[in-house]
Amino acid sequence: MKKCISCGADLDDTMKFCPRCGTLLNPYEQSTPVNFPPQPPIFPPQPPLIPQQPRNNSLAIAGFVVSLASLAFCGFPAIIGLILSIIALNQIKNTGESGKGFAVAGIVIGAAEIFLILLLIFVAICTSCTSGAHYYYNNSFT
Repeated sequence: MKKCISCGADLDDTMKFCPRCGTLLNPYEQSTPVNFPPQPPIFPPQPPLIPQQPRNNSLAIAGFVVSLASLAFCGFPAIIGLILSIIALNQIKNTGESGKGFAVAGIVIGAAEIFLILLLIFVAICTSCTSGAHYYYNNSFT
């Protein structure tokens, strides 16, 4: 027979609490573990991260747009588009950004426009020089 340490009441050996005062009789006694059901995780599982694609180089896009827009402005901004695209191509090689296609297209369009402008200027100069001489020679012999 056990006695309660708080109130002194007589208790059975199987009791864990005093029915009179509610005191725990043996606080150091091991109790049987309670098996709780498994709890769901607090946060749901996250999907795997998709690797980010490299960003397009902004100078490559600007060079392409300026080279393309120079078609509407008779080719005068083509040199700006060509320079921007060349700078962008060098940056893309160093940084690993994407946009190489924009840079190459800007270079090709800008160079083609500059070539056509120079060709037109050359043809205009040649025709103006020869047309005047041709007129002079035809009138002097009559």
